[in-house]
Amino acid sequence: MSDGFVEPKRLVSQREWGDPAGDRKLHAVAQTSMGEAELYRRRSTAQDFDARANSLENWELVIGGEIKVTVRDAAAPGISLQKRMRTGIHGEILGVEFRAQAAMRNVMSRFRHVDFTLGDRVVSFRAHGFRRVMSSSGGGVPVVLTQKRKGRWNSTGLDEADSLVLVLFVLAELEFFLDTPLGDLSPI
Repeated sequence: MSDGFVEPKRLVSQREWGDPAGDRKLHAVAQTSMGEAELYRRRSTAQDFDARANSLENWELVIGGEIKVTVRDAAAPGISLQKRMRTGIHGEILGVEFRAQAAMRNVMSRFRHVDFTLGDRVVSFRAHGFRRVMSSSGGGVPVVLTQKRKGRWNSTGLDEADSLVLVLFVLAELEFFLDTPLGDLSPI
């Protein structure tokens, strides 16, 4: 168990992380307040054109030997996942359907976000300048749930569904969507 902070660790090389998944394999783990979370990736079982052409993957987030989160139409991290997140990926968190969608990276921080829609609630990760904030809006008014502090996300005080969203966000490295594209520029 951790002290409430989500401590991720990638178990595969950078190359394998960015390549499409094959058979079911453990790609990353994180220490959380709920126990050790494991992210498994595998090739999608769908046989339609979209699934095969875009190398779709199924992801599973396992905690304590139990599958808590499934993602049906993810893609390998990188360009493929960026494309999928623009239109949205789908799955289940604790048996509740969700859709995750991200805005493409923008110089203006207010336009950078990743939204998870679970039923009538939206859990959002947003960039506020250099800060990273996780908030929830169930009745229209966003409520800040947690912030990234000293490079780490804290899950203390979150309910199980919100904690699972946070763990998936961290393990899948979706924070990439909150980064400014100017950080990619190197001096000439």
